[in-house]
Amino acid sequence: MRSPLASLPIAAVALLFGFTMSAQAQNAQRHGKVIVPDSSVEHTGDAGHRAHTNHLIFVPDRKTQSSLSRPSGETPASLGCVYGLVSPLASGCTIAGSTVNPSRGAGAIAIVDAYDDPTAENDLAVFSSTFGLPQAVFIKVYASGPRPKTNCGWAQEISLDIEWAHAMAPYAKIYLVEASSSSLTALLKAESVAANLVAAAGGGEVTNSWSSGEFSSETSYDSKFTTPGVV
Repeated sequence: MRSPLASLPIAAVALLFGFTMSAQAQNAQRHGKVIVPDSSVEHTGDAGHRAHTNHLIFVPDRKTQSSLSRPSGETPASLGCVYGLVSPLASGCTIAGSTVNPSRGAGAIAIVDAYDDPTAENDLAVFSSTFGLPQAVFIKVYASGPRPKTNCGWAQEISLDIEWAHAMAPYAKIYLVEASSSSLTALLKAESVAANLVAAAGGGEVTNSWSSGEFSSETSYDSKFTTPGVV
């Protein structure tokens, strides 16, 4: 596939984002627990029928939480440095030493996920304000028409996806295309909607941070990922 919040303690964001954590957060990891949300569990019989997310959540103990005043993992500036998206590059691309955010991005990025994240737009605005990013051009689309029900685990995945897509390409239009459920039928319908939106916007990317176990007929879905002008 293409480039295959409930209230969380602020330090949990570092592991939620799936990026390397700072020394402070790594030290904090010894004083908390890792939670596997139900959305990231592949159940028996899911392969070929339902998809799952792949993120984990680190929740520090109360003492550690009180010592962390802001997100303590990688920042848009430090990851922009790592990926060569900023100039000049900070020496070593350290978190503390990286201060220049990415300032590129064009066209559109569509994020396909299941269920609804009711606070996605507000969370994205807070993320942008926290890290000094421009406010995003953000559009939410319900692939099947009605608003899907909310699912906490998928909402976490949605926030992760839209915020870091915006961080790396702050001037690209962000589409969040929500499937009605985590069934492959629903997600692939959302995939087609997303690809058409991106193509109409002049091209860009569709990203899917979900997966399913392998199954014998999976290549029959390849045509869902071949829209011209869409990566």
